[in-house]
Order: sequence, then C-alpha cells, then structure tokens
Amino acid sequence: MMQPKQTIIARRRLRRQREIGRGRGGKFLLSTMVKFLALLIGCCFITTLYLMYTLDNQYDGGSENVGKFIRRRQPDRNLLQEVVKKFEHIIYKSASVHDHVDSETRFSLDIKPFFRGEQAAHRGLGSTARASAGDGLAITAVVQISFHPTKLQRLLDLASRWRDGYISVILYVCDEESSSVLEQLESYVKEHASLFEKTVVQIVTDGRPKASRQYPINILRNMGVRNAPTDHVIVLDVDLVPNVGAYADLVKHLSLNTVSREKTALILPSFERSLAKDEDESSPIEAFHIPDTKSDLIPHIVMPENVDDDDDINDGSVAGGKISPFHVGIFPQGHGPTKFEKWITTLNQYQVEYAPRFEPYFVVNKQNGLPPFWEYFQGYGFNKWSWVAELHAAGWKFIVAPNSFLVHIDHDYSTNKSSRNIGDKMAEEFALGFVPYIRKEYGSNPFPWDDLSHSDVIMDTLKELGYDRESWNH
Repeated sequence: MMQPKQTIIARRRLRRQREIGRGRGGKFLLSTMVKFLALLIGCCFITTLYLMYTLDNQYDGGSENVGKFIRRRQPDRNLLQEVVKKFEHIIYKSASVHDHVDSETRFSLDIKPFFRGEQAAHRGLGSTARASAGDGLAITAVVQISFHPTKLQRLLDLASRWRDGYISVILYVCDEESSSVLEQLESYVKEHASLFEKTVVQIVTDGRPKASRQYPINILRNMGVRNAPTDHVIVLDVDLVPNVGAYADLVKHLSLNTVSREKTALILPSFERSLAKDEDESSPIEAFHIPDTKSDLIPHIVMPENVDDDDDINDGSVAGGKISPFHVGIFPQGHGPTKFEKWITTLNQYQVEYAPRFEPYFVVNKQNGLPPFWEYFQGYGFNKWSWVAELHAAGWKFIVAPNSFLVHIDHDYSTNKSSRNIGDKMAEEFALGFVPYIRKEYGSNPFPWDDLSHSDVIMDTLKELGYDRESWNH
C-alpha cells in the first residue's frame, strides 16, 4: 500500500533528527572545521616560506634561520642591490653623529714614553711644550711607524735631512712582540743617537685580539701631533723624505708670511722615486740619488705626458729609477690639485683650491684650531684625505711652498694589495659617522650628496670615491 507523500517526508525528517541526536552531524561539522584550519595553516606556512625565500635572495641571508628551510643562492644584482647587501641595516637605522675620538680602540692601546733626545727634553710634550726664545717657528715632523727594517731606515733618512727640526715618532707594536721589539729599539736608538737629539719616541702597544686588529693609523697620528714639542707640525708618512735644506727654508717662509698666524696649510709638493728592478727598498737614501734642491730635481721629473711607451709602468708609477708627481698614475686626485707644472716654473708661493680626495703634506700651526684626525678610520682608506676635507670645511687655505719638496721612496705594492682594500666598516663609517659630523659641526657639506637617511647615499658615496664594484678598491 502506497504511503502518502507527507508521511515519507515526515519519517525522513525524524530519522535525521535522531542521527543528529546521536552525534553523527556533530562529527561531520567538526571534521569540516579541522580540514578548513589545516588548509589555512598550510597557506600561512607556504606564505612564510615564500617571504623568507624572497628576503634571503635579496639580502643574502638576512636571517640565521632561513638556511634551515631554503637553499640560498646568489642572484644577479645591480650596484644598488650590492650596496644594500653590505649596508642593509643603514636603511633602518639613522646616522648617529659622534666626534673624532675612538675611545673603544684607545682603551686597548697602551702608550708609553720610550726616548727623548737631549735637545727635545727641555721643551716638554703636548700641551706642556713651550717654545724657547727665538724658536717659536720651530717645526716637528710627526711620523707613525711599525717596527720594520725599511721603516727604521726611512726614519734615519728623515732624521738626517731634518736635523735642525724636531721629530715626534709613534712606534706601533703588537702585544705579542713588544718585549723583543723593545730590546732591538733600544740598540737602534743608541747606535744612531746623534741623529735623534731632537726626537721624541713613544711606543704604542696594541692589546686587541689579532683577528680584530687593524692598524690604528689616525689614533697614532693624533698621538704624534699631541706629543710634538712645537706648535708647528708636518704630519708625514715615514717613506717621504724632505729635500736638503727644507727645514730652514720652511722656517724662513713662516717668518715672512702670515701662514703661522692664520688657518693656512703650507704644502710641500710630493714626488715619488720608483724602484728599479735591482734596487732594495730598505737601502739608505743615498742609494737612490735623490736630488738635493729644486733646481737639481726639475730635470729629473717625469710628467705623465712624458712617459715613454717603452717605460715599465708598475701599478701606475713611472718606470724604475725615475721621479714623478706622487701617485700620478694610481691616485691623481690625491696630489693633482698641487699643480706641479706651476710649481716647476714659479719662484713664489701660490694658493690652490681644495678638491675632493686632496691629501697633500703640509706644515700647520696646531694652535690655530687644527682639527684632529678621524680616529675611526683604521687600516687603509679615508684616513688622510678626510682630515684635509675637514680643514677645508673649517675654512683653512692651502698655500704651496715654492722651493721645498718631499720625495717618496717607493716600495712594492704588489705584495700587500689585499691590505689596501677599502673595508665595508670604513665605508660605512665615512657615510654614517664622518660626513654627518662635518655637516653638523661646520654647517657645510664638502661632499656631493645631501641625504644620509636613504640607502642610495651609499651608492652615491661609492661612485664619488671611484670604487670598483667587484673589489671595492680605488
């Protein structure tokens, strides 16, 4: 007998209500919710991996945990991406302005007096130095050196040509070699005591771990200037030697001009005497036949346009045994503004304009508001021309002395090119430490960029410095 349609529908509804009452419908709902949550979690996980993968490729391992999940690779980058890779935190951290003194490094350096020549003893050191009557224009040559046979020989060469002037020497030694160096240095000074009558020697021992140790060149320079027993100083690298009679000529020049009383740097044009293949760089200066005077020097100068095709150019220097403007081939910005062609023909002093990366050697009066060197620059790069840039920002003028000059006894750069690479830390310090300080202190910017708050300033910095994008060298 056929059941009415309404009866069939009612029975089905009753059966479903009984099933729900027994829990079948609840299990179905719970199962659906679990599947939905699993799908959601899976989507989130995949999205997280994708983001980590993207960041890993962009920053080359910005997170330590990324490598556990994804295989890193090195995609092609343009210059800006390369810079971001090396300075990615700059994007997120604004520049902090500090002053010249690197207190952290200084804490690890131990400076002690070692030797003071008889004629230097009466003058005192640093702020206690007092010029004797008629000696107010005396000049101290400031040098920092490591304990190396060639450097010690160049110090003797300097002393032999600067006998009437004072010398402030800062000798840098590593902690592990200090005891042996002291014994050898004592013997060295005694043997050449007649050359060091106006010399002050301080020893700086570096107690930092060897792995993190870099040559603190600007800290040593500041120590040397502070310990100079005169107001007038010339900060030199020990490989440079002055011409015969340079000291007397410079003192006379100071007495006849206002250089001593003004913010003026008196430049000595710098040349380099390259090594011939059979010459030993540690030989005494007499072995290199350096001309004594300007008139003797001029016939031997080889200007860049006069280099023959047959000359053996080594690292941009003129062929062995010849004399040329300093680093004319490898870093013309450093001394080009000196205008060597004009110096050769002139009998009078002349003023030159500052240009970026200009780094001449000059006599200054440290009582005229001379800024210290930026101590955070260690190793190679930025350390000298940053100082000249600050002098320019502080309003100093640059005058070229007409008769005196320096000659750099060249040495082989091929054996230590790696030590002359510009470090990432130094480039960062320049952009985020030194430049902001200059702008804040002097209200001017001697560099061709305006904003340090974005990553592209680093690209502009590197372009301005002439970096090679592969090796980051000049």
